[in-house]
Amino acid sequence: MPSSIRSPWPHGMLLTLFLLLLVAVAWVESLQIGAWAKYVSHAMMIVAALGGMLIWRRAPANYGLTTHELGFATAVGFSGAVPLIAVPLLAEAQFGELTLNQRVVEHWASAVLYQVVFVAAGEELLFRGLFQSELNEIWGRRYRIGQISFGPALIAASLLFGTAHWLDAFNQFLGQLSLNWPMLLFTSISGLILGLARELTGSLVAPVILHIAANVYFTNFANFTAGRIGAGIGWGVCAVVSFWWGSYWSSSDADSPDSAES
Repeated sequence: MPSSIRSPWPHGMLLTLFLLLLVAVAWVESLQIGAWAKYVSHAMMIVAALGGMLIWRRAPANYGLTTHELGFATAVGFSGAVPLIAVPLLAEAQFGELTLNQRVVEHWASAVLYQVVFVAAGEELLFRGLFQSELNEIWGRRYRIGQISFGPALIAASLLFGTAHWLDAFNQFLGQLSLNWPMLLFTSISGLILGLARELTGSLVAPVILHIAANVYFTNFANFTAGRIGAGIGWGVCAVVSFWWGSYWSSSDADSPDSAES
């Protein structure tokens, strides 16, 4: 077992990086630069993730940056994406509340760029790419469900993901001290499913696809109660789909991510 697994120092580095990012994001949003604050905040996440990967100098495949088993990862992603998109939209349409976000319609190109590159890919690169992968190196993956091997890092990365969204409405620089408790629960659970997809496929392809799909409803449509309930159901169906893949299919990355080739 590598000596780094016995050392508490990587824990501290990762936690420090996370806390520094939270402070930096809050500071950027306090600058009152409008929509650019979100771009800058997520750009910092991407830079932090890539910087962390360079510091530890592991192969890109260790962080899910691989095309190995690309077809399998894509299939897992798109099969889970269908309920994530369809269920909340059908729920709102059923209750006559389906309303398109006009701001997105007017600025669709920038909305797609932001959601795909900065939000979905950027957040997955940080939470499932850097945090989950490095914590796996420290704690190992001692548990198994079907073909899905995972460890405490899955829960830890999901809680970090949830915490970041929990603090969406909190900004110490602006005197905003609200905490979004429902979002903490919702994003922590969705983070678990995204993390399972990462462990199953050995890459970030599936979680990025799932993340994009999950944001289709929340970004493009007004969020009413029916749609939000539908989104929760959609994540439940997505979890079942992921477990199905884990029970009946296998990926060499899931069994041995270190052996994957980028």
